[in-house]
Amino acid sequence: QDRNGEAMPAPAPTPIRNDAKTLITLHFVSGEWPAKDRTCPRLGWTTSRWQEARDELERHGVIATRGRQTVVLAESLAESLAMLAVFV
Repeated sequence: QDRNGEAMPAPAPTPIRNDAKTLITLHFVSGEWPAKDRTCPRLGWTTSRWQEARDELERHGVIATRGRQTVVLAESLAESLAMLAVFV
């Protein structure tokens, strides 16, 4: 529960948070969003693993979906990691 007594979702398990950090790091290193079709084979991830990491980034407001495009809202890797560290 939050300080107002409202129910809050449980934090994502550490492996999902770590995968989310990997995705956003790849974005800032390469300058483009690590698309599922390219990233999963490269990292040996399943599509559901990629999706869980992506969903975690979206839940924390690091990215947003506009149509079928992923838009990174954070200005830097440091900002992204700080956003992921916040309990939502």
